[in-house]
Amino acid sequence: MRPTLRRIILAFSGTVIFIPASHAEVADDAVLWPNHGDFPAYPRDVSGRPVSAYVSADIGVDDNLFRLSDTTDSAVLAAAGGRADKFAKLGGGVRGELEFSRQQLRFDANAEHYSFDRFSTLNKWIYGGTADWLWTAGDRFKGVVGYAYDRDLPKFADLQAPSNDVLTHRYGHAGIHWRVVPKLELRALAEGAQYDHEDITRAELDNRVKSGTAGLVYVGATETAVGVQYKASQGDYPNLQRVGTLLIDNDYRETESSAIISKDFDTRIGTSIRVGYTERRHESLAAQRDFNGTTGRAQLRYAPSAKVLLRFAAYRELQAIEDLSASYALVRGGEFGPAWAPTDKMVFQASYIYEERTFNGSPVVAVVTVPAVAVIAREDRGSIARVAAGYRPGNHFEVVLSYEHGNRSANVATFDYEYNLGTLHLIATF
Repeated sequence: MRPTLRRIILAFSGTVIFIPASHAEVADDAVLWPNHGDFPAYPRDVSGRPVSAYVSADIGVDDNLFRLSDTTDSAVLAAAGGRADKFAKLGGGVRGELEFSRQQLRFDANAEHYSFDRFSTLNKWIYGGTADWLWTAGDRFKGVVGYAYDRDLPKFADLQAPSNDVLTHRYGHAGIHWRVVPKLELRALAEGAQYDHEDITRAELDNRVKSGTAGLVYVGATETAVGVQYKASQGDYPNLQRVGTLLIDNDYRETESSAIISKDFDTRIGTSIRVGYTERRHESLAAQRDFNGTTGRAQLRYAPSAKVLLRFAAYRELQAIEDLSASYALVRGGEFGPAWAPTDKMVFQASYIYEERTFNGSPVVAVVTVPAVAVIAREDRGSIARVAAGYRPGNHFEVVLSYEHGNRSANVATFDYEYNLGTLHLIATF
């Protein structure tokens, strides 16, 4: 299953403003192909066509598609149609990187069709696209303006049930770097995101988020950046959430003050560190759901040899979730992922991610005040282990075989699960 736009948006929120580098999540599905320049032994291949078309196919088996608990009642399990299923995802698209003097346009548009063996009611077309204009003006100004649109299936790990709901994600951003003096930059980033559910029973989760970030950064000779930044966000939920007889407004305001340090990955090492203090204030049930505390993310890429790459990450941050029990969770976790490219056509990589999530934003816990009723905030612990092998027999064809095992435990009944997922991914470029 491909990453949704939500992961792209979280990537921006966790990086040093504003350059749209990837989130570097070790658990991401992306393969570190040698020709992309991630390994010191193999330079980045820039000989490709500026615009290319591609077709792709994913074939897989998931032994617990809806992430159901082992304690799920047999009648419920029968109603759901069981746990396991086979699936295929066929699609294609067009992407490109166009150069106009010192300007660059990057874009990618795609459409894919999900087909399930047993759960054919979930068969659906999905599509999306991204476009970014990276601009430069003189020697002192550079920036990016971009937009992304995505329609995808819901995250079954949050739903734990079959659903034809389709999530529509829209995201726009504009950022600028102004080199005030040779080694000092002012940076600013404006972002806007919108999430909408096709299923009206989940309309309470529809939201719009606007944010702005400003920072002052010292940039050294080796492109090492050290500075401070301030981010303010406003989240609006147009549909009130019903909890018992009450209607809850999930709107919030959030601020984060951070210290940052980053170094672009070169032939050996690259890092990005953000440590700050976050305050989140809600419109309803503020005293029970507000958050104040230290947040941050540290990421490291290190190449101990020319053909080996190690990636590390640790984080403590607030994340939006697709769950009716809470609008956000405090997530603490760590990631590790080694990769080895023995030749310029082959790569083997693994990843492990561990997370603890506390559902601080739960209005249900805040509303129930009867002493006889035991209601506790949900807490999850989960991990994902993944191995993958990629092979590029030519410049226009890629094959990836992957296996993933995941599990989650929770202090609330039936929210735990365990699954195994195997996938064969093929892509041809023209």
